[in-house]
Amino acid sequence: MKKKIIGFTAIVILAVVLGFVGRSIFDEEKTEIMERPAVKVGVIYPLSGNAAALGQAAQNATRMYLENFESSSHPFRYQIIFEDSELNDDKAVVIAERMIGKDDVDALVTIGSEIGEKVSKIAEMNRIVHLSVATDEAAAEGKYNFMITSSGKKESAEPVKFEGVAYGDA
Repeated sequence: MKKKIIGFTAIVILAVVLGFVGRSIFDEEKTEIMERPAVKVGVIYPLSGNAAALGQAAQNATRMYLENFESSSHPFRYQIIFEDSELNDDKAVVIAERMIGKDDVDALVTIGSEIGEKVSKIAEMNRIVHLSVATDEAAAEGKYNFMITSSGKKESAEPVKFEGVAYGDA
């Protein structure tokens, strides 16, 4: 009986020590990540309304990718600021202007051609990188605007490049 108590006590002590060591390693990794220079990204997705499922899926994918990306040896950490456009281009413009002026973002990401087109003008004027998931090339006009798109049909194996736009199968 005494051996069982000693064995159980040893296991509890070992678990506590390993817990502190594991937590310490995790805290060191988190501290190292927080010491990296921050890049602020304003993400304007339709998180409510008719396209909420698309926006929420994109938001979840962004968060999952960021968790894996930040644990790598990348030299930056990313602060993502999500806002709901409701797939409304006028609302997205107000959000983009606030993110640039108040939140001091380094880049913008949008979903939707109309939103991408309007936000691209703001991004260009403020020299902020803007990536739009859109189908209209107007969302990628200028030096600071880029676009991800799919035509839905396979036209060629080689991407066709426009200024700030690349078409092709990903």
